Amino acid sequence: MSINIDKIDFHDFNNLFKQSEPESIDIYINSFYSFLFLKNSTFYNTLKSISEKNYSCIRILSRCSKDQFDSIRSYFSSIKNICFNNIPCFTEKPENFITIYINKKIIFFFKITYEETK
Repeated sequence: MSINIDKIDFHDFNNLFKQSEPESIDIYINSFYSFLFLKNSTFYNTLKSISEKNYSCIRILSRCSKDQFDSIRSYFSSIKNICFNNIPCFTEKPENFITIYINKKIIFFFKITYEETK
């Protein structure tokens, strides 16, 4: 099996969904800083657009404190067919990742460098 690696511009998440109309989208956010990165990008609009075009089942799994999880849930709550789950965490890992799994076939990994001063 071959592995194709494509570079995707973080500011244009539409490229993630160009190849197919996803039936399922699983998003793992391993830190609150990863969520803040998504919040400051086009990801929300892209996800909302996908959910309105078809009946994708979207699941978000996060790893953060309860207050942070409430912020994540609130931010994405207007998107159709979305569910949330949290793994409580009170300390952050030094590295921040986002994993997006589309149709249980395509996986995207993003390593986020988040600087609070910017």
